[in-house]
Amino acid sequence: MIEAAARAEIDCIVTRNLKDYAGAPMPVYSPAQFVELLYADED
Repeated sequence: MIEAAARAEIDCIVTRNLKDYAGAPMPVYSPAQFVELLYADED
């Protein structure tokens, strides 16, 4: 999945399995963390 994400030039990965993406070259967030980030931009 990391390779596909890199090829698609995405900004981050959202997953419930954070430990498997510890070495990812892009930020990795849990769904709850990602939702927090989305709503933090509205302030």
